[in-house]
Amino acid sequence: RDTLAGYRQSFKRLCPVFGAMRTGDMRREHVYRYMIDLGSVAANRDRAFLSAAYTHLLRLGAVTDNPCKGLHYRNRERPRRRYVTDAELEMIVAALPEPLSLMARFAYLTGMRESEMLALRLTAASEEGIRYIPAKQRKGEEASRVMAWSDELRAVWKAAAGSRIGAQPLFRTRAGTHYTRDGFQSLW
Repeated sequence: RDTLAGYRQSFKRLCPVFGAMRTGDMRREHVYRYMIDLGSVAANRDRAFLSAAYTHLLRLGAVTDNPCKGLHYRNRERPRRRYVTDAELEMIVAALPEPLSLMARFAYLTGMRESEMLALRLTAASEEGIRYIPAKQRKGEEASRVMAWSDELRAVWKAAAGSRIGAQPLFRTRAGTHYTRDGFQSLW
């Protein structure tokens, strides 16, 4: 879903530049000039989007060449090197209303992705831990994993679950339904 949202942003940036150009007329120098002119990491994403589109067009037989092939990322990307400190996390958790503070603590304790956390049902809890399905798995990997309990994780789970039982979502809206991704991100 993030990839699709990124492709939409790339499309918005690319259309004013290449929208009137026929697909067969685009050349590597056009794409490279675009990357130089934009001069940002976004240009790298736009090149990747164009490359995916041209790969699809090649498979359809609509073009004979991918003008992005062989172009390397021009704009240097640096991975994040800063992590949230324990003190910062405590300040954040203290400032959040309870449902969000529980979610923040849960995410910190488990390292689960947003989608994994929002997919959890109360039935995921067992004596050994929390059974969940990783959002990104390597081919052939086991379908589910178990996150072992710690005292703090068990306390957060109990606080989030309350007295509810069954297959209800662990984290739920005020209406009692599961969070949609967009709803959660708006709240977050």
